[in-house]
Amino acid sequence: MSGKFIFNHNSLSWSDAQRYCSSKYKDLAFISDSSDNNALVLQLKYVYYKYEAWIGLSKNLWLWSDQSKVIWLSVKWADGQPDNASGNEKCGFVHETGLIGDDGCSHTLPFFCTKRMKTQTVRFAVTSSGSLNESAVMEAIEKQMNQILSDQQMSGSSVTWRVQPDGQIFQQQRNTHEA
Repeated sequence: MSGKFIFNHNSLSWSDAQRYCSSKYKDLAFISDSSDNNALVLQLKYVYYKYEAWIGLSKNLWLWSDQSKVIWLSVKWADGQPDNASGNEKCGFVHETGLIGDDGCSHTLPFFCTKRMKTQTVRFAVTSSGSLNESAVMEAIEKQMNQILSDQQMSGSSVTWRVQPDGQIFQQQRNTHEA
């Protein structure tokens, strides 16, 4: 099964799994939206029936293993979780139901790694009499870019904007034509 995540059948502690993922891929899996959660569940059900696997969630204020903040709407805790039942449950796992639980980090489980995704920067020119940095204009451009990617059989790709040091996405091009 291809995609953003790699399942590893070997049972390791959370920190050993994190080291493994960091050395071979990118890091332990992190969930940024419901599609990530669904992808983990599908892959977990594909490889095993009824299983749990480490993900990159750990309780240092509950951050992802790459130290990025958790988007709480994307994390679906099981009822009563996190409960820290044994007093040292500081690492997160995903259950085959898609719900998240906490467990002791020394407990061994299979785990999900996140693949390194190829990044390609594309520069393009847009002619407009209005501001290109308005959200409605940016959404329209993004929609058009996604359609172009889809037409080119690159539907697994996504568009993100790079914010410039001045806080803007688009830069006005100076007219260098001399009359």
